[in-house]
Amino acid sequence: MNAPPTTIERNRLEATLSKTPVHVAELDSLIDLTTSLLRYLTKNRNQAIANQANAKNILSPSRRLPTKVLTEIFIRCLPLYDPGGSPLDPRAFPWRLSHVCRKWREVAIGTPKLWSSICLDFVDD
Repeated sequence: MNAPPTTIERNRLEATLSKTPVHVAELDSLIDLTTSLLRYLTKNRNQAIANQANAKNILSPSRRLPTKVLTEIFIRCLPLYDPGGSPLDPRAFPWRLSHVCRKWREVAIGTPKLWSSICLDFVDD
């Protein structure tokens, strides 16, 4: 049945209507605080992950390789290099080695064997 509310029901509904804006405002404030807290926690979490990654990189075993060992590894990788590409392509070996980190750059540039091969590609016209 769709009868009009009784006086008691009407009083309850009017009380609900008068309290609701205040309650919604309180909830909005809590949502704003929670959103701010979530942003803060997410930022701190991301910073912690970045710090962890940096620490792992700093402690990487490859950083402790002696220069002689690193040079030998680079030279042994040279035969795996695809000579079909352009030797001037910065993505090609040994250019890539010289862009990993400062130490690798020094080792790569200081290893003449990496730079002593020249690939010439003659095109028949």
